Amino acid sequence: YIQEGVHHGTPMYHMEGMWEDREIVFSIFLNNKKIWYISIVPKGKKPGKYTDIDFYKCAHTSDNCWTILFEEWQPEKNGQTPPPTCSTCFATGCFNNENL
Repeated sequence: YIQEGVHHGTPMYHMEGMWEDREIVFSIFLNNKKIWYISIVPKGKKPGKYTDIDFYKCAHTSDNCWTILFEEWQPEKNGQTPPPTCSTCFATGCFNNENL
């Protein structure tokens, strides 16, 4: 995922991929209830609406709006188990829960 754009004052992340034999863009965003989502947001729509296709969610427990939890993702309607884990990567390297 690459940070592109902002939603409710927090960064949004996007990644191109395939789903049901279609090229789509997956998004990670924080909704207004302080929950991170991994979803497909329909083109031309704002995230956090009923039109999203939600895969996973995770509570936001940090005071830092740039921080996404590495684990604790829960499957939503279109998600599968096991849920993903996240790592934060910068030009100088990646960080995950094993090397923080």
